[in-house]
Amino acid sequence: MKLKQIMNKVLAPLLIVSLSAVSVSAIKFGDLQGYGWAEKYITDVSNKGIISGYPDATFKPGYSVTRIESLVMIANLYPKTDIDNIYKSNSAKYMSALNKYKIDDWAKPYVVFALEKGIIPNSEKMLNSLVDSSSRKHINAVRYEVCVFLVRGLGLEGEINKSAKLSYNDNKDIISQAVPYIELLQRKGVISKLGDGSGNFFPKKTVTRAETAVMISNAYKYSVKAQSQSTQPPVQPTVPQTPVQEVIKGKIDLLTFADNNMTVAITSSDNKVRNFTASKKSVSVVAGDKIISINDLKVGQQVELTINNSQLTKIAVAEETVRYSGKLVDYSIVDKTITVSTEKTGIKLFKYTDASTVYVNDKLTKIEELPKDAIIDLYAQGDTLIKASMTVTKNEFSGEITDYTSNSVTISEKGVSTKKELSKDVKIYRNDKRVDSISLIAIGDTAKITTDGDKVIEILVNAQNVKYMSAVIKGIEMNSYYNKIIIGDRDGNEHNLTVNNDTVIRINDVKTNIYSLKLGHEVDIYAKGAMVEEIVSRGDYKQTTVSGKVTDVDLVDKFVEIRTGNGDVVRLYYTNTTKIEKLSGTVIEPRKIYKDDQVTAIGVYSGGNISATRIIVDIE
Repeated sequence: MKLKQIMNKVLAPLLIVSLSAVSVSAIKFGDLQGYGWAEKYITDVSNKGIISGYPDATFKPGYSVTRIESLVMIANLYPKTDIDNIYKSNSAKYMSALNKYKIDDWAKPYVVFALEKGIIPNSEKMLNSLVDSSSRKHINAVRYEVCVFLVRGLGLEGEINKSAKLSYNDNKDIISQAVPYIELLQRKGVISKLGDGSGNFFPKKTVTRAETAVMISNAYKYSVKAQSQSTQPPVQPTVPQTPVQEVIKGKIDLLTFADNNMTVAITSSDNKVRNFTASKKSVSVVAGDKIISINDLKVGQQVELTINNSQLTKIAVAEETVRYSGKLVDYSIVDKTITVSTEKTGIKLFKYTDASTVYVNDKLTKIEELPKDAIIDLYAQGDTLIKASMTVTKNEFSGEITDYTSNSVTISEKGVSTKKELSKDVKIYRNDKRVDSISLIAIGDTAKITTDGDKVIEILVNAQNVKYMSAVIKGIEMNSYYNKIIIGDRDGNEHNLTVNNDTVIRINDVKTNIYSLKLGHEVDIYAKGAMVEEIVSRGDYKQTTVSGKVTDVDLVDKFVEIRTGNGDVVRLYYTNTTKIEKLSGTVIEPRKIYKDDQVTAIGVYSGGNISATRIIVDIE
């Protein structure tokens, strides 16, 4: 059957060039139904160790290939020693950027190799496009990108024709910079000039594992690995080596199985990524003193690898998980350790890793947030913490009270606000005196809050006598739970203070209430903590004078906007009581003020604007 007929029948990807290019091997995957057009190519790249299958004997041909995976596949067109040597020599200069852009440890050698070989550009934009920073998911590759990566990986950029043209139906969707790369792969027989069954290339469509296998298989003959294998000199007899054994501990990052071979990648205890490939039959797998199946290995397991003369011969799964219960004594973020005191073992030190999980009251929690002296249950393999849990019934927070309602309180500690629900029988103390209502604490008070579970059971307020003389009222806030005023003291500092029904307010020696206070009033305030006990005012406004040229007049929101001589833009807000007049003293309406008029305003400065009591317009 002709190639075009096959493609039209199964809508095979554009990557097919020749169905006879690869011979069939013994390797078989169980999920290639419907992918007959790619089966020989998949078998070829699997046998060559370029693209591996999955532990369940599947290839998952329809899965999308990520940008990082495409770089791994292309890097595998080189001898493994080339990848390892380049990473060893150059990893240090890239490590900061790799960590910044959340490149997984197992992928770092391949990304560094791609950077050094010029497969991808060494730019912040490129590195940032490999992994989604928020979800940590790897970003998929699209067809035209893989074509560009592959040409660079094969070292064929010198053969591209910059004036090349393509004949796909969707040429307009292919970016111009990618055209010469795609055309070169056509000339080399790596991809088809016909496209899919309808003559399209679909340059921005994600590329699948099957499609990539076809490209890599067709391109293999141009690779460094193929050339090195074809030019290797005859093997000379060597003197027998003294056996060299190495034991490496770490966590499994990647497992792949292909026919009779397996590949395991681990992050070792010294934080290095190591990769080993071996025949399944040559590797023994044990757990403790028991031999287990190779299929029992899982990503994330702690293992101990035995390497004899650079060959993987044994995988020992970490020792049995043991439960410990005791009191948390201490933890170290630097050393990544926690210290626990148990009845059976006494003081015991455990190391934790990024894979260790800790829960407090069934919520995932950071190690540094664990309350010391609390009872902790933990599970460990050897001295490595796997998981731990705490049930904390009491906890304490200290800071400034920033809000409260009849059933909740919010406290700010070092800029972090925590809102907690009040228990029905919450106890509230102000200077060691029990009070019967939360309304008797103040916004701005320094307090210590004790919780049982998620509810507040006790609030302790330590309030000292304080006074603010010749302060100015900059804000007044009233709601159903508390009344708050914001004042500016003589040093320019702002304070949030609470006014309740017991606060004494006097204006010109007449006792009154909060409704008589106005923005800009100059006041003397006597408080205990943030609770105001007395406010004394003469009713005078602490006013300022400002001049400038009118830039806008808003008769709806009632303000005149001016630009002062030093360039500041200030709004002069007016009310029905604001006196607006000419230089002659004649009162005028706001609509008589025009752009570019020169005005002088007297009023209370607040929030960068003026609440004007008088506006004088420089007109006759």
